[in-house]
Amino acid sequence: HQWLLNNGFDTDKNWIDPINNTHITHGEVGCYLSHYYLWAKCIALNEPIIILEDDAVLTDRFSTQEIKKNFDAGYNLMYLGYNEMGEYQNIDDTFVKPDYPYWTVGYALTPTAAQILIQNRKEIIPVDEYLPLRMKNLNAIAYKDNVVNPFTRQKLKSLSAYKLADLRDLAEGLSIELNKLIGQKEKKKTKK
Repeated sequence: HQWLLNNGFDTDKNWIDPINNTHITHGEVGCYLSHYYLWAKCIALNEPIIILEDDAVLTDRFSTQEIKKNFDAGYNLMYLGYNEMGEYQNIDDTFVKPDYPYWTVGYALTPTAAQILIQNRKEIIPVDEYLPLRMKNLNAIAYKDNVVNPFTRQKLKSLSAYKLADLRDLAEGLSIELNKLIGQKEKKKTKK
């Protein structure tokens, strides 16, 4: 707790878990801080970033080009994997305007969104609870059907059926996708 205070943070003493009726856990504090420092990194880089939690699994529909397209259209936060706890609004067949998005398994954000999230937020509550509270200040969009899902114990059992080559191919595909995006960005920098 002293580290939090020394670094200008504290837990929100008024926040109580609505289901378990408990105060924030050490794991939730660590999770919040990891997101907070990634938001700060996004601002420092002055470019959008994708945040994936440690249990994130990308689907075949994951696309950095779609993320970029939505940011170019003016959205500043894009949920890639979440659970809607309110009532979303349909945008089209693929995307929705989230109301109370829960989970932070995967999302992308711009420096503008990161600045909004960091602003005056040193009292920690679980990040799953914090992001929905900021929806009114963000221009968020979400996939109607998640392109990032949390890894579960049930999936762990089925993972044993995968061949190592299949996992290597998935990792190589993601690497190629990210390198294309980086290459496009480098070309734009060179043209300037």
